[in-house]
Amino acid sequence: MSEETKTKGQRYSQVYIEGEKGPPASDSPDFRERLLAYVRYELGTMEDPLYRALHRELGKRFPASGRADVSLIQFFAQAPIELVLDAVTIIFTGIWDAIGERSSNTYSSHDWSPGAYREMAKWRDFVNRVFREENIGYVVDEHGGVHPYVDEEFQRSKQATIAGLSDPNFEHVRNLYESAFEHLDQRPPATREAVGNAYSSVEALYKTLTNSGPKTNLNAPAARQKLGPIIQQRYGTDPIGLTTANELLETFLTWTKAAHNYRHGQTKAPVDPPFEIAIGLISVASSFIRWLLSLYE
Repeated sequence: MSEETKTKGQRYSQVYIEGEKGPPASDSPDFRERLLAYVRYELGTMEDPLYRALHRELGKRFPASGRADVSLIQFFAQAPIELVLDAVTIIFTGIWDAIGERSSNTYSSHDWSPGAYREMAKWRDFVNRVFREENIGYVVDEHGGVHPYVDEEFQRSKQATIAGLSDPNFEHVRNLYESAFEHLDQRPPATREAVGNAYSSVEALYKTLTNSGPKTNLNAPAARQKLGPIIQQRYGTDPIGLTTANELLETFLTWTKAAHNYRHGQTKAPVDPPFEIAIGLISVASSFIRWLLSLYE
């Protein structure tokens, strides 16, 4: 598909200004206003039950005239961003309850549930589109949960790594790896715990693949001794590949040293890594997990 074809029918700002937005933001008035507009105009018949759900789950009210529509306007305009993000999930599940409540007198659950699923999916897809178009750094998962969004490559790398760890023998490694992202999902992100679990997942995989004991630590001399012969066997007939793989091994060991600074390497009060450093360390962990798996295929 040509670039011209891909841009046909898109708004001017999406074609010519999209690349000028810079790093993702955490909030914006337009983002909030667009969510409100969808709730009011697309889910208008559900405003009362959805507002009740927000009140019930968040324990917050933004009363104005006692009307749900006015209260929702105040909520999306004034609520802290973490509550607005929570509202995305509450509305996702609240659509099911609202449609069920509206239909319970005339339809069985089997009659109205497909429509509820469609409305839930439409809300999720709309919010994700707004996140992209307004350059807001979050993404909604298939169950309506909101998570920090780094970029498409970060997400693809995560999914590819999880797929590579699908073998039951790597279940412990996969659990540690996935828990790193769960820590990133916290607000604020628990970056030190995220980096620690990413490191632990790499170390657990290394121990599994090299048949090392549970008390064995991932350190440079042992890794060279264990992985060096495997690299030699794999790339021995390819001099350039062998040199590159050995250099990659040294890069891997440098990464373990860098990540260790936020694991057990701190002598004073623990310090959390900045978000961008945590993302960098976890991104590299994903790459090394897939590389280690490839050595043992």
